[in-house]
Amino acid sequence: SPPFGGSWRGASLRRVMSHPLFRRGIGGGFFLFFIFSCGDGERENYLRQAEAQLPENPDSAQILLNRVGNPYELSDDNRAYYGLLRTWTDNLLTSNVKSDTLIRDTYLYYNKVSEGGETSDSVLLRRYAQSCYLMGRYYISVDSTKQAEDCLRRATVLADRVHDNRTTYLAYYYLSRQLIWSNQQEALDLSLKALEYCQRCMDKPSNEIAVRTNVASNYALCGDSVNAFQILEEAYQIAIKNHLLVQKYDVIRTYGKIYLAVGEYRKALSYSKNGLQHLTSSTEVNAKLQLANCYLYCDSISQAKKILLSLTKVQSTTDKYIYYWHLRDLAFSEQDYTSAKIYGDSAYSSYDKMFFDALELKDSYYHDVIQKEKQAEQLKYESSKKTTLIIILCLLTLLIVIALFVYHRWKVVLEKQKRLAALHRQKHEWEYNKQKEKEKNMLLDAQQKEIRYKNEIIHQKSVTLSVFQKHLLDKIESIHPDELDRQKDCLSQATWNEMEALLNDTDNHFMENIRRQYHDFSEGDFQLCMLVRLKIQNSAIASIYNIGISAVKKRKSNLKKDGFKVVNPDLTLEDIVERL
Repeated sequence: SPPFGGSWRGASLRRVMSHPLFRRGIGGGFFLFFIFSCGDGERENYLRQAEAQLPENPDSAQILLNRVGNPYELSDDNRAYYGLLRTWTDNLLTSNVKSDTLIRDTYLYYNKVSEGGETSDSVLLRRYAQSCYLMGRYYISVDSTKQAEDCLRRATVLADRVHDNRTTYLAYYYLSRQLIWSNQQEALDLSLKALEYCQRCMDKPSNEIAVRTNVASNYALCGDSVNAFQILEEAYQIAIKNHLLVQKYDVIRTYGKIYLAVGEYRKALSYSKNGLQHLTSSTEVNAKLQLANCYLYCDSISQAKKILLSLTKVQSTTDKYIYYWHLRDLAFSEQDYTSAKIYGDSAYSSYDKMFFDALELKDSYYHDVIQKEKQAEQLKYESSKKTTLIIILCLLTLLIVIALFVYHRWKVVLEKQKRLAALHRQKHEWEYNKQKEKEKNMLLDAQQKEIRYKNEIIHQKSVTLSVFQKHLLDKIESIHPDELDRQKDCLSQATWNEMEALLNDTDNHFMENIRRQYHDFSEGDFQLCMLVRLKIQNSAIASIYNIGISAVKKRKSNLKKDGFKVVNPDLTLEDIVERL
């Protein structure tokens, strides 16, 4: 309906649309829409160029992503796309995923729009698979093993569906490394799948060598050294064929580790020696520690000592732990127990420091997350501020246009609105009063029904008690006087039980309440209470117990004073029982 009621008229509509301000407002709106559409299109072009540079040139991809600017100014789809590419680039440059600030939003977005991976859109599935893989890498970096396994398993399934072999083999590779100590056979199977998909995507030879090395290690842990050495030999040939010297000597050192694990210490020593060539700063300490360990197993104490003492740049806490532990073993071999104790203490100290370093790493991680969250919030704020400004400008333009149309109808329609408002108000008051009257009548009907129901219950109880009272009196009168002389109580236990059940059913559980409240009463006291509650006369009670009326009065007085603890002379036992 048109603003403020009324009906549209063709002539008025044509006059408004032909107004210069209306045309300028519409033109300005289209102009703003065109500018921001072109800006988002240019940023999307940067994103596609960055994806084309991955994974071969992550540096170039990073430069292109930096040109995008504030990602929160992008559409939801492009922002998720940006988060995927940015995290992927950071992963390639740092070999890790240290923050989930972007990738978590990306993962949740693709999970939602792909309906949990059930979509048939291959592009969407591929991006969802990649976001699952990167989330798994993030969980690995923060030691969340279960979440990492779940994400990596989902990534393998989704990536395989869209034939994204690279993501598939990477997910299998890191999943096998996660399971290496918990399920060695499954870890071996997964590493073999990683090798299969790595060969399908024809990734860089250096990456294939890393995958083969992982397979060989898994074979060795499963006790299959034959296949382990076969896989290592194939990796060695790939390194030689492609002139990859660093990877070649990595394979040689892996030979040494496996020979050391299977107990062939001389071969392990030979390969560990050969692996000392082309060391990098990250592999030097580990390679020398491995060689020193081989010397210890081969009883070459002096050589092991020489290697260990040459290590003066042990930085990693884990390497320090291994270093001091080897020195401890060396001191034990030389029967230098004092030094062995010192080195053992140093090893344990390094072991403790590993935990402190892990805590510090967690602390720095959370500080980094908080900082990045603040930056993200700042970007969101700037984006929302800019968007708000644009919306305000568009709304102002639109309001000016609408005001031109609304103003000339406002005065006429205002009176009509007032009349309609008065009619609505009267109708509302009438309906309100009618509803209140209806509710009042319903309430009165309900109260009357309740009163009738309660009266009926009281009447039924009264009739039942009267019937039983008459029945009881008839039963007393029917007893022959000779029988009263022979028995103390003329009522059987069944009659007393029937009387108690009747009082419980018809008199609001009278006997259950009195038994629960007065534990020290005798059974005769309870029976006397029942007779009083049934309003049995003293003469009838005297006949029931085969005693005189004076004895009945005395028993009632004793129950009142000793049982109910009432000394008020104005209150009778009947009054007390009636109030229970």
